[in-house]
Amino acid sequence: MSDCEEIGGNFVDQCVYWKGKADVSALAGRPVRVHVRMKRAKLYAFQFTRD
Repeated sequence: MSDCEEIGGNFVDQCVYWKGKADVSALAGRPVRVHVRMKRAKLYAFQFTRD
């Protein structure tokens, strides 16, 4: 959690970065646990893409 950069605002296409990197391709094909922590927010959806 401490490696993730904070996201603020109202976005529908915001990339998430861990230590300045968005590439999670090393996790492809492996089980992944996603922990989302929010304040005064609603999570509409999320997805992993190749962009």
